Amino acid sequence: MAVKSIPHRYLNFTKLLIISALVQTNIYLLVPNFEYISEEFQIGDALLGLMSGLYVIVIGLSTLLWGLLTDRIKTRKKIMIANLSLALISSINSYILSDFNLFLLSQVILAFFIGSLAPIIYSLITDLFEPGERITSLNIWNIISSVGSGIGFVVGLITGFFGNWRLGILCGGIALMIAMIISLVIYEPVRGASDPQIGRILIEKNIDYPYRLSMDSLKRAIMKNKTNLLMINQAILVYIAWGAFSTWGIHAIIRQANTSNVVATIILGIASAGNLGSLIICPIADKIRKQNPKKLVIIASMALVVETIALSNMLLLIPKINILSKDLVSTLILAFTIIASNSRLQIAIIIGAIGLLANSIISPIRDSIVADINLPENRGTMISLISISVFLGRGVGIFLVGLLSQYINSLPVAIILAQLALIPASFIWLKSSSTYLMDLDEIALILKIRRLDLIRTTT
Repeated sequence: MAVKSIPHRYLNFTKLLIISALVQTNIYLLVPNFEYISEEFQIGDALLGLMSGLYVIVIGLSTLLWGLLTDRIKTRKKIMIANLSLALISSINSYILSDFNLFLLSQVILAFFIGSLAPIIYSLITDLFEPGERITSLNIWNIISSVGSGIGFVVGLITGFFGNWRLGILCGGIALMIAMIISLVIYEPVRGASDPQIGRILIEKNIDYPYRLSMDSLKRAIMKNKTNLLMINQAILVYIAWGAFSTWGIHAIIRQANTSNVVATIILGIASAGNLGSLIICPIADKIRKQNPKKLVIIASMALVVETIALSNMLLLIPKINILSKDLVSTLILAFTIIASNSRLQIAIIIGAIGLLANSIISPIRDSIVADINLPENRGTMISLISISVFLGRGVGIFLVGLLSQYINSLPVAIILAQLALIPASFIWLKSSSTYLMDLDEIALILKIRRLDLIRTTT
């Protein structure tokens, strides 16, 4: 396998994971400290919402620009180094600025440069790992990125608790500085090195992949590659459901169980351990990808059905536990005592863990398929379009549940109704089972022709 000849493959993958975790710490740094930010700048919820919303929107939309540049520029590492440096400057500005308008602007600029990391790192990872390895590697990337986001939230919570929310921004800036330093020593793999049809000739002849993104090839990838269109459409539907559950789920548990935010967080946190099961499932999915790619699509379709049933039933099964104590220690003791003794709550948590496990394998399978059915010079752009679909779906899901909850006066039922979006998404996955194989064959043929062209030009 050509990929085994890539120098320091796993070391570079580890560096990319560390960079992702460090950058992701900046995503939720400010969220726990909205109250303190509001007090310092004398602003209300509307401006706080504007700041938070713009931050997420700019990250999502900027990925398209950076995806296009990633696919057109030879050295992707240069974009990473430059943008991490500029993000660091924006973070420093956020730390020192005392005017809210300027603070908001610096946060938007920070989001703009952070948005570049996803398409760049995705492009690099898919050049480090061949088909049959990508689901596992992309899943590990997702998990480590989530860990980074969680660490950032905790850092923000702690610095706010001790009365200096700006210290969290400083910590985020230090994380960006470390990430920038690590990016300097990244070894960038040759674009296309992981593709079986062309990788060996690129590595053995020590030549650069000469093809770059063109508007014509991008248009064909969007309009004529049916699997790309199906992946974009299913992403919207999947994240309508996930945006609903991930944002409103904790509040539904609070109301359903008549309990506090702390207890609901514990319940959801234990159920979230189901995500770790993806570390077992994804390597199996990679083996299935090598043997029969069509079965991979069927697995994703079934996982969405399981997620729909499991997360809906989790919300229905949550019992009243009536823990409303404001004392943290007594709340923790009561919460774990009830979880250990209440069988209905235990069943709800286990079912929730199954649903979250099913959810966790969709993204790496989807992103692996996107790499499979796109030429190496198109992958950064296509994953950016998927990311925009994700943000769009998430936003619709959050808004839809808020609207439904107010109309039907039941937040759990509103979330369950949003989960029904996974059913058509499941059918879209099934529909892609035939188009996926056709698009795989088309990409393989193009790369084989390019391999012959490269052999002729280098002999």
